[in-house]
Amino acid sequence: MEKLFLEYIEKSNELRPGYRESLLPINKDWNKILQELMGTIPEIFEIIYSTVSGTNYETEEQKLMDFVP
Repeated sequence: MEKLFLEYIEKSNELRPGYRESLLPINKDWNKILQELMGTIPEIFEIIYSTVSGTNYETEEQKLMDFVP
């Protein structure tokens, strides 16, 4: 699943240049934060948040907005 997520990010960046750069860097406390909120962390969230911290909420270019929370 991690390979597919990384491929998704790269394909998205090809279609929308700047997409990868619009994603926030990894938050070193991501697993602590999610565990407090959710208890058990779903595998897909582990993959996402060990790669990026989601979409920057200040992104003005709507073509760069996507499903990455």
